[in-house]
Amino acid sequence: MISFKDQLAKDIEQVFINTEEFADIHILDGVELPCVVNSNSVGNRQYNRSSSFDDGLYEYDIEVIYKYNDYPHMLVYNTNIKFDNGKYDVSNFALDDGMVTLKLVLVN
Repeated sequence: MISFKDQLAKDIEQVFINTEEFADIHILDGVELPCVVNSNSVGNRQYNRSSSFDDGLYEYDIEVIYKYNDYPHMLVYNTNIKFDNGKYDVSNFALDDGMVTLKLVLVN
């Protein structure tokens, strides 16, 4: 019997990050890699003690999901990167089970 982790890795490779299913090839800082891009994203903002109010929402322009092994860099908040033909600031970087969720804000 296949383990859960092995099945998850197989599903990521064969379904989710498969360019014939969900992913497309994009360019992240000069590296071509298959990723899933969501451009209709709104995330929840964490409570900010320095703010006198908390509206609970912030927007980011795109969310990019890819395998960490395809671009093995830990990106930090406000790092400038190029994604396809645009320049973005990193709003959030999350790594979970070998998958990266990267939230980007377009730089004008």
